[in-house]
Parts: sequence; C-alpha cells; structure tokens
Amino acid sequence: MPRLSIVLFFLLAFATTGVGQQRDSSTVKLEISVPFELPLAAQIATLGYKENDSLPRINNHRNRVRSVTKIKVDTGTPDTISYAEFDRQGNKTLDYNSPFRAGNRTAYDTQNRCIRYETFEAGSTQVHYESVYDAPSRTTITNLVWPDGHRELYQRVVQTQVGDTAFAVAAIHTTANNPNEPIRKIVRRRYRYHQDTVLLATQAYNAEGLVLKSTTDYFISRNGLQVEGGRVSYTAAIDKLAQVDQVAQQLRSKLPDVAFYDTLARRVKGHFTPVNLLTYNKDKQLISQKFLASAHRKKPIEQRFTTSTGTGTISTQEVAAETRYTRDKAGRILLQEYYFFDDPSHKAQPIQEESSYSRKGLLLETRNKQANSKAHRYQYSYTFY
Repeated sequence: MPRLSIVLFFLLAFATTGVGQQRDSSTVKLEISVPFELPLAAQIATLGYKENDSLPRINNHRNRVRSVTKIKVDTGTPDTISYAEFDRQGNKTLDYNSPFRAGNRTAYDTQNRCIRYETFEAGSTQVHYESVYDAPSRTTITNLVWPDGHRELYQRVVQTQVGDTAFAVAAIHTTANNPNEPIRKIVRRRYRYHQDTVLLATQAYNAEGLVLKSTTDYFISRNGLQVEGGRVSYTAAIDKLAQVDQVAQQLRSKLPDVAFYDTLARRVKGHFTPVNLLTYNKDKQLISQKFLASAHRKKPIEQRFTTSTGTGTISTQEVAAETRYTRDKAGRILLQEYYFFDDPSHKAQPIQEESSYSRKGLLLETRNKQANSKAHRYQYSYTFY
C-alpha cells in the first residue's frame, strides 16, 4: 500500500542515524523502538492536498532552492546520506535515501496541489506503487508498477463532500502481488463532533459487504492548531446498551461483532483515549509533541521488507515518547530532543540534534548525539534555480 511504503521509507531513513542497525552485504535487520502503527484510515491513498506553508518550504521558495544533499562528514570520506529536489514553489519533488537506495517522487499542479506520488528503488527489480490524482473528479488512482512497466490497478479512491462530512471511498483490487486481499472497500468519514473536535471514522469491508475492521480517531484543535489526537472506543458503551436495548440485542444476534459495534457506534458516546499531545509557543510554532503508548500494545510489530541490497525485518514497538524543539526568533529549529520512555515515569537520556543556518535561513549543518555514543555531523549542499 502506498501509505505503508511512506511509513517504511520514513523508518528506513530514521534508521540511518544508527539506532539499533545491523547490516551485512545481503541482509538488513532493524530493531527500532518508535511510535508506530499503520492506522486503517492511512491505508487510503488520497492526493490533491496542498503542502503547509512550513518555514523550510517558505525558505526554499524564497531562496530558489533546486536541490539539497545531506553529507555525513565525521568519517574519513564524506558519505552522501540523502538527496532532495524541489520545485520553484519550495515543494519537495524528489526524496532519496542513499544507504537504502530508495525514495519517492512527488508532483504538484499550478494550484500547488499534490497530484502524483511514486515510490522507487534504484536498480531494483521489486514492484512499487504509483498514485495519480485527477482534480475534476477528485479521484486518486493507485497502481502497482512492475519492473517491466506493467501496471495493475490496486486502489481507486473518490473524495466527496456531503454537508459537513468529507467522504473518501476506496475500492481495493486484488493484484498478482496480493491475490488474497480480504479488504475490498474502505470508507473514511471526517466530520465535526464538537466545536473544537473532529472525528475520523473508517470502516473496511470484504467482498460480501461485511465490516472487517472499524476504527475512529479524534483530533482536537484550538486557535487553528491541533493540540490533541487519539482513538475513540465504543465497546463499553455499546455492551451496556445491548443489555437493555431490544433492538441492540436483535442486532447482536444477527451481525458479526465488528459490524455490530460499527452499527451502534452512532448511538452512544465513546471513550476518548489521547495518543498525541502537541504544545506551541506564543508564535504558534510547535515546541513539543508527546506520544502516549497504549497500555495494551506491548508486543513489537514486525514488518518484512525487500530492497535491491537484500531482505530484512523492521521490528517496531509502541513506547511513550516526546520530541522537544528549541527555536530561534525566526522560528528555525536550533535543537531537537527525542525522548523515549520504556516506562512513562522514567525519563531516558534524549537523542539530540543541533542545527545551524545561513543568514538566508538555509540549513547548513546538523549534529546528532546520544549519551555514550559517538556524535555524527552532517552538512548540506545546495543548488539553485
């Protein structure tokens, strides 16, 4: 799935910092404790969005940046870590991770909307995904692309708006790469639950139209900024309703559990469990982001992957974590601190990344360091339009 590819690429890029990495000529094994879960809602590939006016994008546009290369310089020979290209509006159009020889390409239209996204591996014989957006119909088509150029339709997503509810309906197709895919349709609804709260309800269906999975996420915003996000559970409230409500009792006897809970979720108030907490300074700039681990998710999640250099496994586990940002007066990030807590009450030593900039606001150098580990230094080289 395209979203899975995005997440995996992020993890591969993160792993190049050397956190729990083991590698030989044919196999890559990564053991990373990071906040990771692929939500059902993220399994729908939807394009047509506009990139936020982030400070880096604004600086890229203002300085007419065409490309940037990240180079590791603390070793004897400079080592290229990543390479990125940008359009004249400052949008990233190419993102390439050198150690894993993998990346993605993105294209934008004249209205600055993302209309194309494609994953790739240099010299690879593996399949990859390509998503293309058609603006008039608000449709995103995702194809599985084989090494010989042959394309198989994997997903077709249509976005619509009905009242205050935004719908995204995805038709999922089986492919030669995944012939036994049980999910054949995903419906995602985004609507306002309260003045400051938005709900994102997602259901996955099989070929017979039965609900296989159902999730609800919530997002709380204040002053136009998201301050909290998490999950909504209806299980306890629905079980209580089913004990006294005759209609609910009849539904429970006829429907599978997932479909039963999905049907009654609209009649009860769910239990809101926070997952992300975000804090901003007076200039509305992010200064802290916390991830609260779920008490019931203690086992690692393993994902296998194959690249042109071999195969391997990514082992991830939900842990409590926090990222803190120290900024200068212009809003540029001078210091990022990553805290990981095996026990939420215990504060571990952070991974730190210090950054320095040019007078024009372009990132020049970063330095990563962790307690009892060697610091790594990176420099950034630019080309311009």
